[in-house]
Amino acid sequence: MAVNPLPPIPSSPWWHHDFFVAAVAEPVPMARAAFALSAHRSHLATTREGQAVVEDEIARLAYGIGSIEQWRQRLFVDAGFTGNGADYHDPRNSFLPDVLVRRLGIPISLALVGQLVAERSGLTSWGIGLPGHFLLAVAPGGAVRGEWWASDARIVDAFAGGRTMSMNDIVVLFSSMFGDRQPFHRSMLDETSGRQILVRMLANLKANYARKNDLEGLAAVLRMRTCLPDWTLDEGRELVRLHSATGLLDEALAVLDELGARFPDDDEVLAAERTRLAVSLN
Repeated sequence: MAVNPLPPIPSSPWWHHDFFVAAVAEPVPMARAAFALSAHRSHLATTREGQAVVEDEIARLAYGIGSIEQWRQRLFVDAGFTGNGADYHDPRNSFLPDVLVRRLGIPISLALVGQLVAERSGLTSWGIGLPGHFLLAVAPGGAVRGEWWASDARIVDAFAGGRTMSMNDIVVLFSSMFGDRQPFHRSMLDETSGRQILVRMLANLKANYARKNDLEGLAAVLRMRTCLPDWTLDEGRELVRLHSATGLLDEALAVLDELGARFPDDDEVLAAERTRLAVSLN
């Protein structure tokens, strides 16, 4: 099924923010939303033709698939999708159009490709937000989403070339990442919603941009984060500071106004932010 068309791309410096807002209305169409998330940096996501390429490539990859094994063969053997361990922190690993073209990504972006192709082919699929390493569940068409324990469902590590994971494999993987610091429990294998996937993708990009001190990238990610539920006062204040640091003072004031409406009990904190911003305007 083709995704709904996105609105025309405007010419303002923050057009990608409006692009993202339009793409994440409930229910979240993940191909559309992930394409819009990519638009702040991926040149492949800045044209309507780029969106068509994404849709066409997902359809091409899904064509003729009738089983989980065919799905696995198509993506991880024939197409060669794999994890980019050599350059894990490259932001392109999080951009859906780039992942489709380069066949490289991180666990969550590769799982998203796998999910989109599986669903397009008639299989049932959903993301599993295991802490530290995103996984994917794939089941025959008509299966109940979220029931990873069903006999015909598989949990797959898309970063490891579509490796099928047993429960023991998952526990070993989790222990290798966290040791005794965090106990494993089965609720970690619950289905991850589309909005949760987007939040996690933005968190990955935020960490990448922070590592490079990329202020414009950080501001773009935080601006998109405020389009999704449960963003915090600290995230909003960070966005204000980033706008100020990059000279976008009107945008900083607009965010402060939004913070005042969203967090009315934090007047003192926001008043301090306004004072700091006023000093920078003088």
